Amino acid sequence: MKKSLINSVTNQLQWQTYKQLELLPNSVENPQLKKTKFALGLDLVWRSLIVALTKELIYRDQQVEYLERCWALEFEQNSPTNSNTLQKLWTLIE
Repeated sequence: MKKSLINSVTNQLQWQTYKQLELLPNSVENPQLKKTKFALGLDLVWRSLIVALTKELIYRDQQVEYLERCWALEFEQNSPTNSNTLQKLWTLIE
């Protein structure tokens, strides 16, 4: 209860500061107060989706970096004209 009260007061203070900085009239209400249960649920689903997609992007980026390092190492060790180059690339990708 105490934590939600503190969050509510903090939110209200932030809203008042925002209204002053943006020169909004007092008739404009805090949009955070108008959230419905549906909007809160949708917000939770949306945030979960963003987190999952971000993790997938990081994972893919790490895979690409790994392949680039392996490929660069392979070219340093062997000449690029080696007939096994494509076979080694395929092995790295698998």
